[in-house]
Amino acid sequence: RAAFRHPPIMSSCVTPGGVRRIRESIDGSLSDVSVQVLNLKSDAELGYSAELNDGETKVPATFAKTLASKFGAVKSNAVLKLTDVRYEADQAFVNAFEFVENVDAEFVKDADAHAAKKAKTEGGAAPTAVSPTSGRRTQPISSLNPYMGAWCVKAKLASKGNVRTFRNAKGEGKVMTVELVDEAGTAIQATVWKDAIDKYDEMLTVGKVYYVAKGSLRPANKQYSSCNNDYEMSLDGRCEIEPCLDPVDVSKMARAYELVKIDQLAGKIGTRGSVDVLAVVQSVGELGAVRRKSDNEEIQRRDVVLADDTGKSVTLTLWNALAVEQGAQLAAMSNPVVAVRGLRVTDYNGVSLSTVARSEMFVEPSSADIADRVAALRAAYDPDATFVAAGAGLAKPR
Repeated sequence: RAAFRHPPIMSSCVTPGGVRRIRESIDGSLSDVSVQVLNLKSDAELGYSAELNDGETKVPATFAKTLASKFGAVKSNAVLKLTDVRYEADQAFVNAFEFVENVDAEFVKDADAHAAKKAKTEGGAAPTAVSPTSGRRTQPISSLNPYMGAWCVKAKLASKGNVRTFRNAKGEGKVMTVELVDEAGTAIQATVWKDAIDKYDEMLTVGKVYYVAKGSLRPANKQYSSCNNDYEMSLDGRCEIEPCLDPVDVSKMARAYELVKIDQLAGKIGTRGSVDVLAVVQSVGELGAVRRKSDNEEIQRRDVVLADDTGKSVTLTLWNALAVEQGAQLAAMSNPVVAVRGLRVTDYNGVSLSTVARSEMFVEPSSADIADRVAALRAAYDPDATFVAAGAGLAKPR
């Protein structure tokens, strides 16, 4: 069993999640992140290149030619403090760094977990399926990890965000977030970049099934993801997306619920990721509007009060179309059951819920995976019972 020669030194010098931070720096350069450089190479024309490693994942990097004179003492496996680095087109570009130290072993944060992921990929444990029409060999989303080579998934486009623009040192770029779900109900979020948007945006339709291949995988930033997946995709111009022409039971391609009881919501405050809730609607407020500070745009909102079989209640704020359309539907019904995916938990009034762009609400849900829970909740609900607010006693002065 292999051991590290300098784990205490490495773990204290390398920034935890440093590669993820670099990958998130699409809006500008990042400073003060320490990483290990692997496979350091020098090219007379292109300058120095390497892989940046934070012990969990890696990213290819190119160093500015003006830095050539600083590499005298730097060897492969060295630790560098990057003081000017940006991320674009699936690689990092380093414009400035400080040398920290040379070490003689690759840093892996958790050797056993790393080996398990490698074994999962190299050992061929992930089941595959072959399309009868395209011949594509696909695998379940649950088998994906950043340590694997080529992969292809067959998945439904469950949601598609708006295209956003940004500017950095290279000029103006575009980015879009989508959510994919396979036949096992496993979801993954994908970030789609400019070249891929230009090639595939018009073709991508929510509810349709596609083959997705030749993207890259990275640890998920769960603060901004509605999918409870450890990884997310990054899709640039080199990725392949094509419609699936095989017969598919799309009803199976629904993200599995990960329901949280209302009395457990307080424990989710301050954590990354989102929650799913199954509850009875106690009351529905009037439709209102607020102006967003960033652009002064008016957005619609509506509060509804939810309760479940824990004897607790919580206020959910619906925004935009959910507030207007499904909010009106709820107002016309008497204590309907709702299943809501992808909610943000906040400490407003102690505990409260809010929809985000990728939230989904299902009124009187009938999907087989939660049918028994829906029936039990409806049978147990007593409209005359007294429910205690989940945030009672938790609210902080503002």
